[in-house]
Amino acid sequence: MGDVRVWFCTTCNNQKRVIEELGDDVSRSPFAQVLQSVRCSTVAVVSPLEALNRKWCNYEFCLGTKMGKRPLLVTDQGIVQAGMVVPQQLFQLAEKLRNFHCKQATCFNAADAALIDNAVEDMGGYDQLDSAVKQMFYAAIKDAHAWTQQALRIISGEHSRDSFSSDTGVIDSAPSGSLRSLQPPCDQPRPPQVHWDPSRDGSSAQEGRDQLAAEARDDPPSFPGIVFQPGK
Repeated sequence: MGDVRVWFCTTCNNQKRVIEELGDDVSRSPFAQVLQSVRCSTVAVVSPLEALNRKWCNYEFCLGTKMGKRPLLVTDQGIVQAGMVVPQQLFQLAEKLRNFHCKQATCFNAADAALIDNAVEDMGGYDQLDSAVKQMFYAAIKDAHAWTQQALRIISGEHSRDSFSSDTGVIDSAPSGSLRSLQPPCDQPRPPQVHWDPSRDGSSAQEGRDQLAAEARDDPPSFPGIVFQPGK
């Protein structure tokens, strides 16, 4: 952990000096400056749907997406992409996401809300932000699903004992969300495009599950590891 730095948005911004520190430019906030740093590789969104009900978190996620930071979804059970969250909770998150809209997020200060709305609009607007949020969830759940698929393959005999590392006891062919990988990629892959929209007319939940299972078999997850902010 000596070379890892973790920044928390609630402690970065001095809540008693918001006006003095920001002026009329939200990009000057301390946390926004962290997100714009080349040393920042990953944005961990804790309790994502609750966090994104706050306009400040909307802005910070929007900025992180624009800057190409890797998103991690974190719940009370752990990191979604690392397979730590049980399927039932993933289903509940997906259900809530169907009617979730970032534009409905709130802010205690009306002046801050106006600044954030303008900043989000400059980065593509709330419709584009909603699409990015759904794409993030889709890719994360797809990575989580790959762990289940891998477990089924192991049990069915598709992987031999040679798949296990004698040094670490870890499956060598584990999904790419494995905790073994602690270095950020040289070229950060973009999350996959969402091919199935559960709110689309005529689309059943079973169709979505079937397609998700097929894609997990044909296209392994691209999540390279868990890294917060390296640097000193």
